[in-house]
Amino acid sequence: MTLIVVLKCEDDGIPGVVICVDSQETIVFQGREYKVSRLKIRPKRCGNFDLAIAGSGNNGDVIDGAVGQLHDTVTEAKITKLPELKRLMQGVLLEFRKEEAGSYSRSDLDFRLGVCPSIQP
Repeated sequence: MTLIVVLKCEDDGIPGVVICVDSQETIVFQGREYKVSRLKIRPKRCGNFDLAIAGSGNNGDVIDGAVGQLHDTVTEAKITKLPELKRLMQGVLLEFRKEEAGSYSRSDLDFRLGVCPSIQP
């Protein structure tokens, strides 16, 4: 289980968010469980944006697939404005859910993403 908190904030009138994610996971090695540290979220350069995306839902593979699709699509896009980014990402997620509907249950496809974009020159 991953714990994620997204907090809205403001700095000198500029709106923003803070994303907090736990940094530990359990792995199984030779039949035993071990707790290990893991960096679960970091900004990734995608085209004209740096994107930090945190997801919550029932199926981590589905969330990872959606995030990967977002990263790839935004990287290829030539957009430079936040409203364009929002429309693009909404379209990608709608298409992703349609494409994956036959492979996953409705509850697996019911996930939420916290997206923090930063425009890069």
